[in-house]
Amino acid sequence: MSPTIRHNGKIIIDASQTNIIEGNIYALSKNNEIFIRRTFRQIGSSSYEAKADNEKYGKIDLNRDIAILGLVVYLLGQPLVK
Repeated sequence: MSPTIRHNGKIIIDASQTNIIEGNIYALSKNNEIFIRRTFRQIGSSSYEAKADNEKYGKIDLNRDIAILGLVVYLLGQPLVK
């Protein structure tokens, strides 16, 4: 998620917020791996995809194989959600 979240950056996740809001950053899980990604609605669809802010990482289509762990609400002393 660089440059928004640097390598080894500390975040706080609100696990009670698992409903996707476009443009926010979420902790996601698939196959015992955790991903931090920003969510977007797919064009022409009601589905969502998740993208890293760093373009070298691909997008993830959000489907039932992906668990939404929670909304990233805080980063290194700086709130991400207003």
